[in-house]
Amino acid sequence: MFARRPVRYAEKVERKKNRLRAIWFVVVFIILSSFIRGVVIQSWQIRDQTMNPSLVVGDVVLAVPFWSIFSSAPFSFSGPLHQGDLVLVDDGASEVTPPALLTVDAVLRFFALQRFSILEAQYGRNFGVPEVMRIKSIIRENRENKRVILYTLEYDARRMSADAPADKEVQASRIRAKLVFRIWPIRRVGPLT
Repeated sequence: MFARRPVRYAEKVERKKNRLRAIWFVVVFIILSSFIRGVVIQSWQIRDQTMNPSLVVGDVVLAVPFWSIFSSAPFSFSGPLHQGDLVLVDDGASEVTPPALLTVDAVLRFFALQRFSILEAQYGRNFGVPEVMRIKSIIRENRENKRVILYTLEYDARRMSADAPADKEVQASRIRAKLVFRIWPIRRVGPLT
């Protein structure tokens, strides 16, 4: 009376193909998301007041990553850095943190829109978190027969008060990304200048 209809072999094969296709799409999506997150564009949430009035706590911005692979000048899809650009500057913690932990943390930050971090929970709020700064000047020097590019960086709050942190001079390898567009809050959406 309530007997189940036997499933044909062709139906079993078709179901298996559909399952494999769905798994394949999920894997491809994860790989593409990781590539886009690591190479093309990243989201970043502003955590402190050092860039007031340009950026305030809670702003979410899009950043284009930079690399310094074989040259002293950083490379990015957004083009070269110029005076006045907003950038993310590495604090050097990534040199002492295991690469696997950095990878897991980066993936979690991306999918959580920077609201959760393993490194933050383990080492404190500002461990390994790049600072947002503005390029004040670009210095090109020759050191030991190598061309070196140094960036003098400043905080926007420094212009407003004497209590803000002092300017920094960093090498190109410490520049992690260029901030290009604010996506949150909605009333302040737009390109960053």
